[in-house]
Order: sequence, then structure tokens, then C-alpha cells
Amino acid sequence: MADTLTPDDGQRISKADAKNWITDYKNKNPDQVWAQFYGSNKLTEMLNQNECIGIRIYVTTNATGKNQLVLVGARKDGNNIWPKIDSTDPNADGMILDFGPLCPPICNID
Repeated sequence: MADTLTPDDGQRISKADAKNWITDYKNKNPDQVWAQFYGSNKLTEMLNQNECIGIRIYVTTNATGKNQLVLVGARKDGNNIWPKIDSTDPNADGMILDFGPLCPPICNID
């Protein structure tokens, strides 16, 4: 396993595999969040951070016990790009993204 990240990490999968995995997860977790949406402007803003080569996505559990995704930019050395101060200020260094619309209720895998 490589000890650094690259902008080319990850690989495409087939639509059939994706739909099967999504359906399987939904069937096993009917009361959980199945997906979350993030707009292209926010993703671009995250990717445009200094030294950011990709986005790490954490699966978390929120205060109500529901799945939640937290996105953080990552550097080549594998370190996250955390804000220097704990702030949601858009001018702060680093950004953490969350609170995209949830699925359900906004869903369609077709």
C-alpha cells in the first residue's frame, strides 16, 4: 500500500455494482441515511485549498444517531487539511464540509 495519496486514487465501478451495493445497504439499513449531496461549488472550493489533492470522506454518526458524512481536504502526505482555528468562517484556512441534503428524503438512484 502506498504511503502517499495521489489525485488519481480511486477507480470507476460499473453502474450495476453501484446500484447493487446501494440497494444492499438500503435493505440492511432502512432507518439510516443512505447518501448525502454536496454541490459542485463547495467541492471545488474544498479542492482549491492550498496543497489539496482530494477529499477524504468520513462516515460519522450525528447527535440523533443517524449516519452523516464529513468531508475534509487531504494533502499528498495523507494529512487532512484542518482549519487552523475551529471556525466555519469562509476566510479561515482549511474547511470541513457537512450538512448536504440527505437521502432520504431527497433520493433517486435511477
